[in-house]
Amino acid sequence: MILSVGTFVLNDALRLSWLRYEVLIDDMLKMNRVAAFVITITLVNCWLCLTAIGADAKKYAASGNLLRVTDSMLLLRTTSQDLELTRDAKTKVDGQLTKGEFTRVIYDRVQGQAHALEITVGAAARAQVGAAAEKKK
Repeated sequence: MILSVGTFVLNDALRLSWLRYEVLIDDMLKMNRVAAFVITITLVNCWLCLTAIGADAKKYAASGNLLRVTDSMLLLRTTSQDLELTRDAKTKVDGQLTKGEFTRVIYDRVQGQAHALEITVGAAARAQVGAAAEKKK
């Protein structure tokens, strides 16, 4: 009889200690959920910052005479250098691309290669260059 009473007491003690572990496990799971949520929010913020930085790509402008024109590239002679630019269907072209014409090109760099975004040919190009020069003054 004493043994059974002792066993009963022992079982109660084990049950109580198991309940403590259950509470600890529940607390740890809640903490893991909070930590996972905080990590997720942090990663989303980092991704948004990086895409905002990448979306604001630097644009350049060059003007000069066209030396060569193809469907996928053009060669522009500026005052300081010859600039080879790639172009595609998204490139906006204002005017007729012909060899020897004065041209203004707005471009960016894609993997180190100059890629034309906007091409303006002729009198409109001269007007844009003049307006840009006035704006600098």
